Amino acid sequence: LRTPAKFLTGTALPPELTPWQWVAAWEIDLLWALLCAFAAFFYLAGVWRLRARGDRWSLYR
Repeated sequence: LRTPAKFLTGTALPPELTPWQWVAAWEIDLLWALLCAFAAFFYLAGVWRLRARGDRWSLYR
Protein backbone atom coordinates (compact mmCIF):
# COMPACT_ATOMS: atom_id res chain seq x y z
CA LEU A 1 0.00 0.00 0.00
CA ARG A 2 1.51 3.32 -1.09
CA THR A 3 0.33 6.09 1.18
CA PRO A 4 0.70 9.81 0.39
CA ALA A 5 3.29 10.09 3.17
CA LYS A 6 5.37 7.29 1.66
CA PHE A 7 5.07 8.85 -1.79
CA LEU A 8 6.27 12.25 -0.54
CA THR A 9 9.06 11.09 1.78
CA GLY A 10 10.14 7.82 0.21
CA THR A 11 9.90 6.01 3.54
CA ALA A 12 7.13 4.31 5.45
CA LEU A 13 5.40 6.11 8.28
CA PRO A 14 7.20 5.72 11.60
CA PRO A 15 5.58 3.72 14.39
CA GLU A 16 3.50 5.43 17.05
CA LEU A 17 5.65 7.59 19.32
CA THR A 18 6.40 6.36 22.81
CA PRO A 19 8.16 8.45 25.46
CA TRP A 20 11.50 6.82 24.55
CA GLN A 21 11.00 7.47 20.84
CA TRP A 22 10.41 11.17 21.55
CA VAL A 23 14.03 11.21 22.73
CA ALA A 24 15.70 8.72 20.41
CA ALA A 25 13.75 8.66 17.12
CA TRP A 26 15.45 11.18 14.86
CA GLU A 27 17.51 11.09 11.70
CA ILE A 28 20.25 13.40 10.53
CA ASP A 29 19.72 15.06 7.17
CA LEU A 30 23.15 14.98 5.52
CA LEU A 31 22.62 18.15 3.47
CA TRP A 32 21.68 20.30 6.49
CA ALA A 33 24.43 18.74 8.61
CA LEU A 34 27.02 19.69 5.98
CA LEU A 35 25.60 23.20 5.62
CA CYS A 36 25.74 23.71 9.39
CA ALA A 37 29.30 22.37 9.51
CA PHE A 38 30.40 24.77 6.74
CA ALA A 39 28.68 27.69 8.46
CA ALA A 40 30.37 26.88 11.78
CA PHE A 41 33.74 26.51 10.06
CA PHE A 42 33.51 29.87 8.29
CA TYR A 43 32.25 31.60 11.43
CA LEU A 44 35.16 30.26 13.47
CA ALA A 45 37.61 31.11 10.66
CA GLY A 46 36.34 34.70 10.81
CA VAL A 47 36.74 34.82 14.58
CA TRP A 48 40.29 33.45 14.32
CA ARG A 49 41.10 36.00 11.60
CA LEU A 50 39.84 38.85 13.79
CA ARG A 51 41.89 37.62 16.75
CA ALA A 52 44.99 37.30 14.57
CA ARG A 53 44.81 40.97 13.64
CA GLY A 54 44.13 42.00 17.25
CA ASP A 55 40.38 42.60 17.15
CA ARG A 56 37.92 40.85 19.45
CA TRP A 57 34.54 39.39 18.59
CA SER A 58 31.86 40.07 21.17
CA LEU A 59 30.64 36.94 22.93
CA TYR A 60 27.07 38.23 22.76
CA ARG A 61 27.13 38.68 19.01
